[in-house]
Amino acid sequence: MAVPYGDPNFPYIRKCAFDVGDYGMGFVANSLELGCDCLGHIKYFDGVVNNAQGEALVIPKAICLHEEDAGMLWKHTDTRLGHVEVRRNRRLVISQVSTFANYEYGMFWYFYLDGTIQLEMKLTGILSTSVTGLAEKDLPYGISVAPGVVASNHQHLFCVRIDPAVDDLNGGKGLVVSEVNAEQIPFGPENPHGRWRCCV
Repeated sequence: MAVPYGDPNFPYIRKCAFDVGDYGMGFVANSLELGCDCLGHIKYFDGVVNNAQGEALVIPKAICLHEEDAGMLWKHTDTRLGHVEVRRNRRLVISQVSTFANYEYGMFWYFYLDGTIQLEMKLTGILSTSVTGLAEKDLPYGISVAPGVVASNHQHLFCVRIDPAVDDLNGGKGLVVSEVNAEQIPFGPENPHGRWRCCV
């Protein structure tokens, strides 16, 4: 993860925080609170990291697990009978919040009923600012937040690798990966209108 800043002035030209690499998500994990960080029926997990001496350091309630409604999953209306069937979608949420100096990163993993996995990163906290001339307003590399104070343009770039354990006990020997594609059959005597498609 990298946070490059767009201020062209010295010493900010060298400002590029490597929050996760420099600090570590686990080392700066927050202890979460029911009702503030997490809502509903919650299961908390403690986080365990090491201190500078290599000893175990426990962060109470560092990870939150809960289930929540995720909108409509499936619906069908039988217009002939006036009958409606609806199934709600649910998702399992695993979350953690870490503080990196002036920023908090909320990492929310969503696991859906259809097998979809989604990561949402939520960013909050306070701005990282620098000084500028009192008369200067919005600059090309930032926005004026008070007289003589500018918040520099910058990005928060995340890169996450998911490495699921999809192998079987024999190292994947029994694993089958398949792909299905819909292909149109060429026009001809058996497909005179070009509507025939098959799955291959």
